[in-house]
Amino acid sequence: MALGVVPGTIQRMLSGASAPFNVQVTDIKKIGTDANIRYRVHLSDGTTSVQCMLLAALNSLVASGQIAENCIIEVKNYKVSELKGRQIVILLACSVLSAPGTKLGNPQPAGAASSSSSGAAAAPRKEAAAAVAARAPVVRATPVVELSPYANRWTIKVRVTKKADVRHFTNARGEGKLFSVELIDESSSEIRATFFGSAVDKFYELIHEQGVYYMSGGVVKPANRKYTSIDNSWEITFGDRTEVSVAADAGAIQRVKFNFTKLHQLPDLPAGRVVDVLGMVKEEGDVVEITTKRGDKLAKRDLTIVDESNTSVQLTLWGDHARSVPGAKDHAIAVKGVKIGDFGGVSLSTTMSATVQLDPSSDIVTRLQGWWASNKDSLAVTSLTTGGGGGAGGGGALTDPTKRKTLAAVEGEGMAHAEDGKGSVFVCKAQLARILVSSQKATPPAYMACTNTVESARGPRSCNKKMTLNGADGFTCESCSISGLPASTGRWRWILPMRVLDHSGAKMVTAFDEEAEALLGESANDSIGRFISLTGANPDGTEGSTEMAPEWYEGFRRRERVTKYFTLRAKLDTYNDEARVRLTVSRVRDVDPLTEAKRLLGVIKAFA
Repeated sequence: MALGVVPGTIQRMLSGASAPFNVQVTDIKKIGTDANIRYRVHLSDGTTSVQCMLLAALNSLVASGQIAENCIIEVKNYKVSELKGRQIVILLACSVLSAPGTKLGNPQPAGAASSSSSGAAAAPRKEAAAAVAARAPVVRATPVVELSPYANRWTIKVRVTKKADVRHFTNARGEGKLFSVELIDESSSEIRATFFGSAVDKFYELIHEQGVYYMSGGVVKPANRKYTSIDNSWEITFGDRTEVSVAADAGAIQRVKFNFTKLHQLPDLPAGRVVDVLGMVKEEGDVVEITTKRGDKLAKRDLTIVDESNTSVQLTLWGDHARSVPGAKDHAIAVKGVKIGDFGGVSLSTTMSATVQLDPSSDIVTRLQGWWASNKDSLAVTSLTTGGGGGAGGGGALTDPTKRKTLAAVEGEGMAHAEDGKGSVFVCKAQLARILVSSQKATPPAYMACTNTVESARGPRSCNKKMTLNGADGFTCESCSISGLPASTGRWRWILPMRVLDHSGAKMVTAFDEEAEALLGESANDSIGRFISLTGANPDGTEGSTEMAPEWYEGFRRRERVTKYFTLRAKLDTYNDEARVRLTVSRVRDVDPLTEAKRLLGVIKAFA
């Protein structure tokens, strides 16, 4: 037949014979989503055909038209797997020998061909296949690059470059737990894996960062790029059938791999994408401790980093990472696993699985350090972060006269009319003129929030949706579909309406729980608890005798007429079919004299 296509080739492939083989492509079908496109083809030797999945790396041959129906290809490397009782070929490497021509013969599917054969003819084939299997060596470690949902019975040999803590979650099926790891093999291919349920109990203590292991019995599925910067279309789920054993570490597997994204490329990527970055630390803030919405204490540190694209961005380090790089200014910092945010333009923040290294040893870092030493004093930098930046005491939008806005700029510059619908974030220096709370209002400026644990893209968190009181039956959370909850299971959260003003005018803004607590110096839980005690209000804060709590209302008056830095988000909202601008407080900071002095110097230089 044409170009060495020989009948019987497909049966030899299914028996595990060594490549190369010449076959014809008789059918091509695209499957999967745009983000995870794969191609399924039929290969034929003129008499027999078999389904075949192309490795993702070969997609370009189909997209460019080189692999097309009725073309002849040379199979250079392949693997046979079983899917739903049928044999399927995974094509790992090939080359195109001829352009599309005439279909060869009338090929029948491999299963049909074998069943139509006589028993006498089938027996030798089975014996030949058994002989091949008997001569096969011990199962080798499958390269990570060959993993796909269509491959099974694989074992990988990998190094654990990152291991996350165990996380507990609750969903419709009940409670569960998981932990995630990042893996790399000898060919430097990476993949993310997550252990669930009994696999957590069985393997969490066995697996350690930088250890080398054999792993098998997992399910390969499309990767969620929100959780990892690893460049792989697939990820692994490990469960009840998983096996993990310690492997010898000969040092052939590298310990960490970075896939750096240049800072000027960040605006082209979607918010939520996880990437690796490398930059020089231009500014560094102090380590500060904040209280999360769940009531936990968490360390936080803001850095401003810059790279050779003359672009800077704010990088926020969280938790242990915030304390891991003291004295980082003018040093190179490499971070694996930072999430892109759209707060104040573009910003970066470390994820739970991030790896942070200061001045890592590599040629690319050496070049960056040399560039910084030669240019840092005369560098004109484009900042991607416009709403915040720097650390406590200076930097970013607080000192840059082009990035501070007045309240009048909300309408004057159309800041609420962003095309993405998320509005604009800006910083202004304004006075808190009035907190709009009075005894004339029947309820306090807060709501009872549900504290039930739910699963989210960032991991388990409190529901925080509003609960309603159903008389003596207790509270109900419609979001969680739970009723009969006592008040002690909820938590009060602020919704604080305020009027702020600067020299250009005044605006109504709303501060939510954390920001309101920073302004008032008291949590909503403590404050509303006192309100209910003083007024005899219902557990949801209604029907209280507000005249019995003059001191409680006076506490709000004492917090007024102070000047702060407000980070505000301006967004277009619709109320009763009428468009209006809504301003919410994203962050509150004290006014710092040194920061103001730097800003005034910038204004003077701009007009000099």
